[in-house]
Amino acid sequence: MIVPISKDLFPDLVKIALQEFSALYQTEVHAELEDIVHGRCFGLCAVNDGRPIGYVIAKRTVDTYHLLTIAVDENHRGKGYGSRLLDGIFAEVAQQGGRILNVITDADASESLRFYLKNGFFLTGIVQDEFISGVAQVHLTRRMGSSLKPINFTTA
Repeated sequence: MIVPISKDLFPDLVKIALQEFSALYQTEVHAELEDIVHGRCFGLCAVNDGRPIGYVIAKRTVDTYHLLTIAVDENHRGKGYGSRLLDGIFAEVAQQGGRILNVITDADASESLRFYLKNGFFLTGIVQDEFISGVAQVHLTRRMGSSLKPINFTTA
């Protein structure tokens, strides 16, 4: 089941996030969740057997939307929960009148890149040293209702 993120879910969502992120990012994870309470962004949570197992957070920028975080409990990965969370965010973005959802991830995060490409995102750019010196970031975009087809680089 996919539900809106509420404050009572925060402790479980922080635990899920910290499976992937260093404990150094705990303050940022809490701040991002608090931004939901203050209306600066919005998010959804996947729940299984009454327990949170993943979540996604996005925010509106000038006239597009940006995917801030998606995290799924390591024991529930590969079961479609991440794709369902993205489907929910796409629906929310569309309901708000949005047409473009952007995300940034590390260029060497091949599992994440495959996930985003599988879910309709397209590579739109690569930036070196954007957030961390020596690390390239990949920019991906999903356009709502787009009829564009991904490029197959093995045959193009």
